[in-house]
Amino acid sequence: MIADVDGNGSGDLLINDKGYGNNLTNAIGVGLSVVGGSEFTFTRVAQSLAPAEDWSQYVLLTGDINADGRDDVLWISNAAINSVYTGIARGE
Repeated sequence: MIADVDGNGSGDLLINDKGYGNNLTNAIGVGLSVVGGSEFTFTRVAQSLAPAEDWSQYVLLTGDINADGRDDVLWISNAAINSVYTGIARGE
């Protein structure tokens, strides 16, 4: 998925690993783009709080939730109980 999480006007690369088997920890890899180039600096960010359900039920969406000019991430599940988790971009 491509989203501008650092607010520099250039798309950054997001890779979501929702876990599998007994390892249900959600992790997201963030590749920050270099403005004017074709390079990415890659950082892995781990979600330490597992949801009550399996992460595979969640859909990853992006958008500027808090109007700070940086795209944030949302994990949404519309299973029996609706759940939403947010990841607010810090621009680092």
